[in-house]
Amino acid sequence: MPSPESDRLDWTRFQAPPYLLGTTLVLWGILSGHVVFGVVTAMLLESHRWTKWRWPFTDQDYIRVWNLCVALFLIVAVFQVVGQELGRWQITRAFQTWMPILLFPMMWTEAFSSGRPVPLITFSLVARRKRIFDERAGRRLQEPRRARLGYFYFGVLLLSLGAVAQKSANVGEWFGHQQRSGWGGVNSVYLAATALLGWALLAFIPKRRWLMAALALLLGCYLGHHVHGGLRLLHGIVETKTMEWLTGRGRSDGKSSRTSFGEVGELKLSPKVFWRVRVVEGEVPRLLPEAIYHHYRDRQWFNENRFASFSEVTEAENQKQWEIDQLSTVDSKRVLELRGRIKDRTVLLPRMDNTALVYDLDASLLQKNIFGTLRAHPTYSSLFYTLYDGPVAQGKLERNPHAQMDYHISKREVADIQRVARSLELAEEATPRERIQAVEQFFSDPANGFRYTKWLRGYGLSDLGKKRTHLGRFLSPEGRAGHCEYYATTTVLLLRALGVPARYVVGYALEERDEERGEYLLRGTHRHAWVRAWDEEVKAWVNVDTTPSDWLAVERASLSPVEAFLEKWDRWMLSWNLWRRADDKGLLWTILPLLLAGGLLIVVVLRLVRGLRKRRTPGMERDPHTEVTRHGMDSAWFTLENDLAHHGNARQPSQSVHAWTEALMARHPHWRDRLVPLVDWHYRYRFDPEGVSVAEQREFREAVDAFKRALELESGQQVPK
Repeated sequence: MPSPESDRLDWTRFQAPPYLLGTTLVLWGILSGHVVFGVVTAMLLESHRWTKWRWPFTDQDYIRVWNLCVALFLIVAVFQVVGQELGRWQITRAFQTWMPILLFPMMWTEAFSSGRPVPLITFSLVARRKRIFDERAGRRLQEPRRARLGYFYFGVLLLSLGAVAQKSANVGEWFGHQQRSGWGGVNSVYLAATALLGWALLAFIPKRRWLMAALALLLGCYLGHHVHGGLRLLHGIVETKTMEWLTGRGRSDGKSSRTSFGEVGELKLSPKVFWRVRVVEGEVPRLLPEAIYHHYRDRQWFNENRFASFSEVTEAENQKQWEIDQLSTVDSKRVLELRGRIKDRTVLLPRMDNTALVYDLDASLLQKNIFGTLRAHPTYSSLFYTLYDGPVAQGKLERNPHAQMDYHISKREVADIQRVARSLELAEEATPRERIQAVEQFFSDPANGFRYTKWLRGYGLSDLGKKRTHLGRFLSPEGRAGHCEYYATTTVLLLRALGVPARYVVGYALEERDEERGEYLLRGTHRHAWVRAWDEEVKAWVNVDTTPSDWLAVERASLSPVEAFLEKWDRWMLSWNLWRRADDKGLLWTILPLLLAGGLLIVVVLRLVRGLRKRRTPGMERDPHTEVTRHGMDSAWFTLENDLAHHGNARQPSQSVHAWTEALMARHPHWRDRLVPLVDWHYRYRFDPEGVSVAEQREFREAVDAFKRALELESGQQVPK
């Protein structure tokens, strides 16, 4: 009957084709900008094919080299955590980029080893500790599974190529045009990875089937490219929906903002602090806009494609000073400092109405659209910047009214909006300011019965048969209850119906102040929607907020102990990350990452060298193809185990010697007088620090031989020696 061992997949048979890993390493060096580094590591790895030098590395040596790789991972982590605080996307990409180098010592050791392949327990501390405990308990040990690591390392290299291929050209650019669809939109590195993957897979396939395999590979990669594009789109949708669910009002992206119209249930807003604001100079602004939109359709505000593009804001002499308009800092009448922790690669920055200068912003790029929405690509996940307000020239920050986009009302809303606009009974000669005041009075008049609520109600029986939109029901006498999205959206459309250009704004309200630290907290519960309307008299955009003033009291909620602790932890981490990036923290903190990383590397290397040079103690054999045999493994007891197994009394791999002999003596009581002394001798020989004398060892072997002869007599057959 075949043993379970024979049914397991033999990973030692899977060996990477010659020069596949070296070629991939060279490609990695070219794409990452470290050509020399990539070529040198490739030559070091493939040089085992040109030389006969080999070292008899044992299983314990493999473990030491793996510990070195782990230490290298920890060193990179030290630099990321202590040396420079990066966003999670940058940390992930840094590890993904340098994984081939971090794992290179393990691959080089396997390539130049004259011993057996790497045991898989090398990569599991739990499995290694269990094996040691089983050995100390005298259990029978199985031969560990082994593997060639070439294909595993090849997979790591492909993963790393994905991290360094961000700026590589598409196929369309090879032919002089920017084709973004079909094969022209395929990244050139994707084609290179496909060729390398084909090289790796064809090593398993007979030559007579190469053509069919190549065609199947090309078809699979073509379909995979389109599936990958679909998965990226799905990922974006899921991420957006998740953030909308967590924060209640979603997350602005500068191009679109979906409202909660039509949803049912209580509107849940996150109490998490997203930004901390300190007023350095001037009056405290009540509202900080984050994103502005002009087009409303089907419960969603967005910016049409021709108006949605972002342009770069100029950075003055690489001083982290971004100028929207020419302004001297001494001429600014109001200055704000904002800080917060960022989770995404890009972030929309809350700003003041007339922001002319963004200072101390550590980002690779700052962009602005025509509505004044600021989008940054931060360098670090903890962000700090200072805002200086204008005066700003017309059109520099927010574009002047547009004849088409700032007057548009969707067809579904026209009837309800026009009905309310006519009810205001404004004279044709009314000024824009009077029209704005009339709309504000409409929502604030107690007789109209508007109130703020977080409860969202879907269509009911009373709405059956009525062609009524969500805003129409909100404006109807039986409605008139909703949150700020209802008030802001309706206000924009009413002002447009009255001939006043208006836009929809989302951002934060500065209402909660931390008196102890002298700063305002911008939570998810402070996210707000209001209106920017054009005042023709002063030729400027003004804020119009028609949401009932008690909305903040309704949103206010006490923090649970867990939320309070997480808020403190987030504030501590924010302050720590900003402080360690400061220029005046001293030399010690500057070189601390080098000290920690260097010390860790020295300790690991010394342990590795000492382990390789350590002399084996007497009684311990060295086999270049196996691990170092522990003291006592040559006990005569193990030969008795083999004989007993031959007679149908095999010990299970997880069964201790004591439990096994108890079971034997229960089935064969006449063996007790022989087995008990033998077990005692065996344990003393293996684990007694003082050991056993030569005479006792001889007596032990003679007793074992006597028991084996007795077994032969009982079975009536000769046991093979």
